[in-house]
Amino acid sequence: MPDVRFQIQGEDAEAVAGELSEQIRGLFGESPARSSGGVSPGAAREGGKGVDPVAVAALVLSIPGAILATMDLAQRLQAAERVRKLIAWAKERLPRAKAKIDFLPPAGGAQPLQAVDAGAILDAAAARPAPREGTR
Repeated sequence: MPDVRFQIQGEDAEAVAGELSEQIRGLFGESPARSSGGVSPGAAREGGKGVDPVAVAALVLSIPGAILATMDLAQRLQAAERVRKLIAWAKERLPRAKAKIDFLPPAGGAQPLQAVDAGAILDAAAARPAPREGTR
């Protein structure tokens, strides 16, 4: 099962990532893995003047897909409720933050967490990873 991934960017990315981690830990009982999202802190703006506030931090939090993907309908409904609570938290928190959280579906195309349907996150958790080139 693939990991469910969220990317956090902006001036408040560190703080929001910590809060998101706490929400995930509280709702799912798992601590997400944390990695750098590929944007280096202090990235210069185009033209070399100042620091781009959006590029200040980019972090990726990953939740093992197995904690969200369930075959049992009752368990899936419970997981969906937890994901809806996570989305509700994002809707309430992000307007006050200088950060954004994007859901990173396996097929690509980042989507703002507060605009994602809980089913899309559960489906991503249940998706099979794409075969690696040269393997079958």
